[in-house]
Amino acid sequence: GYIFYFSKYKAKGQDESINSLNGLFLLVFTVLGIIVLCLGFLISIGLPILYGNGLTQKEYSIARVLSVIVTIDISIGFPVSVFSAIIRAQEKFILAKLLNLFQAVAHPLVILPMLLLGYGSIGMVIGTLIVNVITYTVNVYVCLKKLRIKFTFKNFEKGLLKGMFAFSVFVAINSVINQVNTSLDKMLIARFINTASVSIYTIGFSLYSYYASFSSAVSGVFVPRINRIVNENLEDKVRLRKELTGVFIKIGRIQFYIQMLLLTGIIFFGKRFIFFWAGPGYEDAYFIAIILCSAYFLPLCQGIGVEVQRAQNKHQLRTVVYLIMTAINVVITVICCQIWGGIGAALGTAIAVVIVEWIFMNIYYHKSLNINIVKFWKEILKASIGLIIPIGAGVSALLWAPVATLWQLAIWICVYAIIYMLSMWFIAFNKEEKDLVLGVFKKLKRKEVKGDKDADSIETSATESR
Repeated sequence: GYIFYFSKYKAKGQDESINSLNGLFLLVFTVLGIIVLCLGFLISIGLPILYGNGLTQKEYSIARVLSVIVTIDISIGFPVSVFSAIIRAQEKFILAKLLNLFQAVAHPLVILPMLLLGYGSIGMVIGTLIVNVITYTVNVYVCLKKLRIKFTFKNFEKGLLKGMFAFSVFVAINSVINQVNTSLDKMLIARFINTASVSIYTIGFSLYSYYASFSSAVSGVFVPRINRIVNENLEDKVRLRKELTGVFIKIGRIQFYIQMLLLTGIIFFGKRFIFFWAGPGYEDAYFIAIILCSAYFLPLCQGIGVEVQRAQNKHQLRTVVYLIMTAINVVITVICCQIWGGIGAALGTAIAVVIVEWIFMNIYYHKSLNINIVKFWKEILKASIGLIIPIGAGVSALLWAPVATLWQLAIWICVYAIIYMLSMWFIAFNKEEKDLVLGVFKKLKRKEVKGDKDADSIETSATESR
């Protein structure tokens, strides 16, 4: 929502309006953070209503503490998210990704000592809170001290709050729906089966989470660019369709290469990886991971489509459709999880995702969002030819590769990744994609040469000084 309005004002050169926008968003999200704090405490008290007899008294005690800590984390995150959005809108992606990397590395480094000291799940969420607070602090510091961002809490543009609410309420509802869908299966499994089945599902879901995180890392970089394209071509629909289709295909093909490498890797090596990671008894987690990753494969390749909808202020319908998807998910999951456990819950989610994301949203992109989805599919089919050799190699590894240790598994995964990348380079990549990769290496080489020259210059200066 912030990037939508920021891009509009930036295109018109209205700096004062941006300052007012900053102030209004910070004010609104601070109020939202306070509301979330109150609601979170109420939820922690009413946990028995959600889980019934699915948890023991001891588990309820732990769950209440976890709920309170997570509530504090989320409530702080609401106002701080404005600073994070400002950094993204300013296209400071290196900083944003460095902070993400810090979180990814720091979480296990903080959480592991907590676990070793015997604090269990409570220690884990406390560790997460500590890492997040550090990240929040850096975001605020960068905006105020480095970017010199200004906040004006008066002279708000007339109708801005109303327009912002009308735009953002659907984004917010959609975020809530995503959160519900993310935790829905685990809640229903805990309710209708037991917590042991939740543990198995969680292992499979964790693999899917890592798989999905690569998609957001790519598409998130293009959000300001999508908003800029829309704002610059509002009057020329033909050019707008051409520009959006071009970006959609370009990003979609890159996502395809990444997601297909991960998906086929999970299919060929996931079962053995889960055995080494979680031990025996978690075999169902492999099938859960495959079902979820396969179902979300296309939505992740088309992840930028969500931002295209928001940039054109046409995301309202998606929210309504997602509500319907959640209802379908609940009905199917309640039935299937009681028959097939965690695999049934994953199937319920997959069926709902295919109906909404694979079928409905592709029609919506083509008809209403100025994207030529037929051209997109033609380009994806061209890229998929490069899968023939990797799939043959993967099936061979699955049937005959000796994997007795984690090191052997790692070696086979690396071999498969090399075969995959070579196949894609020589068969699937187009000229633009090859230039993109070569450009990265050339840039790194230039930096290396520059570093050598700087070192020689320093050495020469030191010699002259002596």
